[in-house]
Amino acid sequence: MLVTVDSRAAGKGKTTTLIYPKIQKHLALNEKVLLVVPSIILQQKYEEKFPLSGFITLNSKDEDRDKNPINVTQRLLSLMTSDVFNCICITHQAWLKTQIPLAIKNEWHLIIDEAITPFRTFSYWRKKDSDIDWSAMCELDKEAIKEDNEVFYSVKFNEQDDSLARQIKSLRDLSSPLWDTSLRMNSYHKLQNKEQGRAEFIQELKVSHMSGYKSVHIAAAAFKYSFMGYWLKKHRDVFDVVELHPFSKLDLPIKIHAPEQVKWSSLLQRNRPDILQKFDLYVASSTAGLVIDDVLSVKNSFNENEVELETYISNNPHGLNELSHYQAVSLKTALIPSNEMYLWLSQEWGMSKGEVHRAFSSYVFYQIIMRTALRNYNNKEVHVYLLDYNTLIGLADFFLINPDKNLFIIDVGYSSKPMTGAERKRKSLAKKKAQRK
Repeated sequence: MLVTVDSRAAGKGKTTTLIYPKIQKHLALNEKVLLVVPSIILQQKYEEKFPLSGFITLNSKDEDRDKNPINVTQRLLSLMTSDVFNCICITHQAWLKTQIPLAIKNEWHLIIDEAITPFRTFSYWRKKDSDIDWSAMCELDKEAIKEDNEVFYSVKFNEQDDSLARQIKSLRDLSSPLWDTSLRMNSYHKLQNKEQGRAEFIQELKVSHMSGYKSVHIAAAAFKYSFMGYWLKKHRDVFDVVELHPFSKLDLPIKIHAPEQVKWSSLLQRNRPDILQKFDLYVASSTAGLVIDDVLSVKNSFNENEVELETYISNNPHGLNELSHYQAVSLKTALIPSNEMYLWLSQEWGMSKGEVHRAFSSYVFYQIIMRTALRNYNNKEVHVYLLDYNTLIGLADFFLINPDKNLFIIDVGYSSKPMTGAERKRKSLAKKKAQRK
């Protein structure tokens, strides 16, 4: 199946020069379009562009005549089988939950704005007193080797007894027919033997979910670096991907500030809170000499530090195009894939650890950085402050970074080299001395 992709950088016209004309062309020909976007904010922007009848948005905030929340899945299937609307706009989340029959998809063009993540992880904490019979709910791959804990094996859920899944709300998504599910043997043994502890599942979106449409178009900057890009690459026997506009590394007035070799994590933050304190002092000192009103900051929820002149946002920037006045970004967090995720993506998709980190962390931070003044391509200089070294390595695939021109080292008093016995002893004595004061 042919899939066209527009991989141009953020702000280069993927929406205005391709998606808008595609929708207008299909509507002019009385053809039907299912438009899938990452956020309700973007739904509203599309609604403003297509205010005439024939275009409708559906999301979880919609209500019926009695002011009750609508069932988006049921409403979507109902509208797709009627002739009332020729363009329906839903969120990524709604699309990933809705099983659309092939007979319906055949009549619709699919346009996806921004790359989806076609896999997900699920953790289930089994308690001693749990009465869920997992042996009745799911069946392990018959070729599984019960002593092999290094390989992920597929599990299938018993579709005829979904009452088991309804016992726990989160299990409804786990047993969705749109996803293939796998786990390692240690997790399976916990479920079957009713052992207390955490069981880890990983799910991959079935290729059939995106197959069967009249056409498929995806608009996503640097698409080849996204998880969706790797997913389509894995399933090249099903999807024939054609890049209409490839991504090129950006040569922009960006200055990146980062410490050497710091692999940021919640554990390191708890053990070395001084690193973040020194980082914040550097950001405050660096931006003080610039004509900058505010610093756009992304941080972990557990981080309580507040720095003057910082505005905080989440790590989902899609649709936040009103941030283009910012000329400084402080990335005070690191999105770190779990070991389970690393192992699964390596086995199933052939991704290296660096590729996983780039798709999981650097790709998101690239999107955030490109919401700043860089998006306008007007030569305004933007300063980016990073705490995580791996994120810096990943960003080098998105931006031209020259250590002699636009990379500046932040001294946060950290060394990745292990301390000697004498150094550990001096540190312990100093800590005890400080505690006695």
